Amino acid sequence: SRKDKEMLELYFQKFDPRYLNGNYMEEIYEHAEKYGMEVLNYQLKKKYLQNLDEFTLEGQKLHNDMYEFYRGIHNGNITPELDRKIEKELFYGVINGREEVNKNLMKKYGKDLSSVDVRARRKESYKPSW
Repeated sequence: SRKDKEMLELYFQKFDPRYLNGNYMEEIYEHAEKYGMEVLNYQLKKKYLQNLDEFTLEGQKLHNDMYEFYRGIHNGNITPELDRKIEKELFYGVINGREEVNKNLMKKYGKDLSSVDVRARRKESYKPSW
């Protein structure tokens, strides 16, 4: 699916950007279609210690936590401008890691994602636009 392709591109942007050049991504995607995502996930886990499913879940958790964080900072008001800023920071975080996001938030707000109260989270799941 298109979403799988997007996540694969993000995955390789983080773990091995060399594969973003040439036809590598198309070959990897064709391999996944031919042998299944389970096989691809096994190979990715073996080589990079994280498979695509784990990477996606990590990204979704970061997405949810970032939106909860900014809802807290901005009294629940996520404007379109703030939404674009969060998405940009989310992309940075997916590639560079939660620790880097936390460092930036700590510099700017004096607190980081660990301040997000999990009990206060809404029940609906937020889907990243990337």
